[in-house]
Amino acid sequence: MGEPRSVWQAQANTATSNGFAIPACRTNQDMRYFAGYTADGAKVWPKMMGVPGPGPTLRARVGDTVQITLLNQVDPKEFALTLDVATEGGGHGCDTANTTIIDPATNVARNQQIYPMNDQAPDCFHGSSSANLHFHGFHVSPSTISDNVLVQVRPSPRDPKTNQPIVTEATVHAWFAQVFDAAMHGHGPQKWEDLPQGYRDLQKKYLQEYDTQVPGAQLWTSDEAAIAAGQWPQYYVGAYPNSFKITEYNQALTAHDQPLLPGQQAPKAKMGQAPGTHWYHAHKHGSTALNVFNGMAGAFIIEGEFDDQLNAFYRGKGPGGKGLTEQVLVIQQLGSQLNLLNAPQPNRAQTGTTKEQFVFVNGFPQPQMTMQPGEIQRWRILNLCTQVAIGFAGFQANGSPAPAGTFSWKQIAQDGVQFNWDNYNGPANSNPAFVMTAANRVDLLIQAPNTAGNYSLMVYHEPFPPGFATAPLLTIQVGGARVTDMAFPSEENQYPKMPEYLHDIDPKTIHIHREVTFNTEYFGNDGRRGLGPGRAQYPSIKPSRHTIDGKQFENQIIDQVMLLNSAEEWTLINTTQVNNIPGSGGSGATPLGYYAHPFHIHINPFQVIEIFDPVTMWEPRKFDKNFVWYDTIGVPPAYNYYPDGKRPRLDKDGNQVFVPGYVKMRSRFVDFTGLYVFHCHILAHEDRGMMQLVEVVSNETIQQHH
Repeated sequence: MGEPRSVWQAQANTATSNGFAIPACRTNQDMRYFAGYTADGAKVWPKMMGVPGPGPTLRARVGDTVQITLLNQVDPKEFALTLDVATEGGGHGCDTANTTIIDPATNVARNQQIYPMNDQAPDCFHGSSSANLHFHGFHVSPSTISDNVLVQVRPSPRDPKTNQPIVTEATVHAWFAQVFDAAMHGHGPQKWEDLPQGYRDLQKKYLQEYDTQVPGAQLWTSDEAAIAAGQWPQYYVGAYPNSFKITEYNQALTAHDQPLLPGQQAPKAKMGQAPGTHWYHAHKHGSTALNVFNGMAGAFIIEGEFDDQLNAFYRGKGPGGKGLTEQVLVIQQLGSQLNLLNAPQPNRAQTGTTKEQFVFVNGFPQPQMTMQPGEIQRWRILNLCTQVAIGFAGFQANGSPAPAGTFSWKQIAQDGVQFNWDNYNGPANSNPAFVMTAANRVDLLIQAPNTAGNYSLMVYHEPFPPGFATAPLLTIQVGGARVTDMAFPSEENQYPKMPEYLHDIDPKTIHIHREVTFNTEYFGNDGRRGLGPGRAQYPSIKPSRHTIDGKQFENQIIDQVMLLNSAEEWTLINTTQVNNIPGSGGSGATPLGYYAHPFHIHINPFQVIEIFDPVTMWEPRKFDKNFVWYDTIGVPPAYNYYPDGKRPRLDKDGNQVFVPGYVKMRSRFVDFTGLYVFHCHILAHEDRGMMQLVEVVSNETIQQHH
């Protein structure tokens, strides 16, 4: 198998308020962040302390083995006012936040709870100092030490004299080396007893101590029950090993990837990992939003045949004959606190960048890039924001007089999966406008104009109302010698070939059709149901409620069960109602905000075959072939007008009604059994209940009937 290329130590750490100054924040606040070390212990990330931003960009190749030591060295004492009240021995499973409200009617101040209000565990903000890792866009096992988001790693205990973490990489190095070596050779742990005895003893000791210190925790009790049932335990303290092989199409899976029945031969992968732009982030239910808002997310680039063929086309070309330059652009909202834990109107406290046209790129506001005239670069753009969608509005020339040049671009991949030739070469892909919902990635080939000058990439943000002004995401300084030997691929044999496993899913193979309905229910200031975003103002202060199929996430309940190696078609429906501003003077109604719910499912990507957005479409848009692959897509909301805003949508009795938006998709649930989730990727919605637990079960048995 060769040596693993992706060996990493990732630490979840605390940054004190001395170092993190956040633009648009009222005060400096503590934040959590990823620190990265190579296998030999050299610290390579963050490059600058005191500057919030993404985790390190990781790279691997299809077929590589990934080995990551996850160390949780967050200090819960730094976050006493946010999500870890229960860790300190109190609370009821949810954050509690209070503020002083000045009643606008009486001008009398009083103490008022602002959270959790009507939120209840587990669908509330909580557990922010627990850690795990989700590998977003990866087609690997959801179980044991692979992409297992059900695992929760509590912070390491701390030395009472030095306040330093007791569990370090040195503590677990020898044990994890055994785990990594076994996994690399196809014998990764499938049950608790497969882990090294010393590591098991350490975990039992610290979990029992945790249960003693935190009334009602019962983490070791829960692990014991799982172990007795032959299941993988969820709870750990201080350190956890993540390891998996990046799946190769038509190559044998291993017992680490998928448990084998007695005498069963290892099957070959029916779906390969698409080489492309993927990412990783913290994914503890109840704290996903806050941890990603703190910056605990980063790009994970997987290279493969697509990259080899594209780079071969540009080899020897470009500035200095160096070929195709690549830019990884991680877009984030950054902040120290969530809005529902801040004071509502009439005395709003606002932190971070959840509002206004302001996001960061690679940790910086509006950074500047450089290109030479005529140069083509590959941009890997990742929207790792906790909630906002980013609309790509093109380029603007800056200065007086402004340069006359224009950029050209073509999209080559969506969510880390390449476009086929027909989609790449189609007329719609000439300087396309697009919206990246939260968690989307877009790969572009971008060519700079022949005219030197300064240019801005302009974007707009959803869910802000239509017509909200665009703002610069970054600037590009174009200058230097003109590049004359770079062009977009113009013939099919110049463009990377689409692999067999990414061809269209045959509708004849569809096993089941399902419908899944997303809905957000809003409340007015009187506590009654209403229209409008977010939380009601004083005196109700009631937050919105987010559901799938009419209910919130339930612990230990599996909502969907799929058969291994089957294909299904799902209709994703959004009944969330969009309010509007009535028209006047002959103008039509204008939608007040746009509340698409970004659907994301782990492990397997999907193909979109039909979409209907009642805000912008008169009729559904159906695709007949060359379907685009996604792993996240915004499901459009319900609206009660046609796109012109003048004609209301009516039912058969002539009553105006909200017509839901929807997306139809097809997916193959292949190669891997196990438990995982799908959810809304507005992460506060996921934390507060807009998630379902799913399971893929084997289609084989050792039983016989004869």
